[in-house]
Amino acid sequence: MPRSDLPAEMRTLAHHGLTLLRTLSVAAALVMLAAYFHWSAWMKRLVAVVLLLGFCFNTQRVAEKMRQLHPTLLIAERLKPLSQDTQLVGWHYQEPSLIYYTDHAWKFTSTLDTARRQLSSSKAHAVVLLRREWTLGYSWRSSAPERDFSSEVDALKQQHESVHQCFTVQGFNAARSSWVELVVLTHLKSESP
Repeated sequence: MPRSDLPAEMRTLAHHGLTLLRTLSVAAALVMLAAYFHWSAWMKRLVAVVLLLGFCFNTQRVAEKMRQLHPTLLIAERLKPLSQDTQLVGWHYQEPSLIYYTDHAWKFTSTLDTARRQLSSSKAHAVVLLRREWTLGYSWRSSAPERDFSSEVDALKQQHESVHQCFTVQGFNAARSSWVELVVLTHLKSESP
């Protein structure tokens, strides 16, 4: 039974992952049956082809769902189009794929002062703030996020949301095997001096 506290996208991904595991279980059962009943060579080949096709189909569905949940792709889509003078900063979310998918230079930092300075700037900018992150390895020990900056991020958001557009992104970061919650504050039209 799916956990109701998980986002719908994560439940969908888990559903497709379970389908993939079921396919592997059926494959293992058929291999054991083939060994037990001494199936002929053509029957073994037919079963192998069917299992391989099922495995490939399910793996493709899981990969497509994972890609749709990638936070970098979601952010890049929301930030389009970016002008050349837009300054982009990532605080505690230091993913090189942001550079690739936005086709723009980023400054990655773990210093909150750098993010604050950027948010106070009158130039066009976007700041991506890591609010919380749950990693696979840490989740075995605790249900709490491995990294939780919610108090700092919420304070910054409250302080700057009157002059910034704000949106939240949640997604699966496959590079770290983690589920992240990000807050993006944007001011994409620079003010004239």
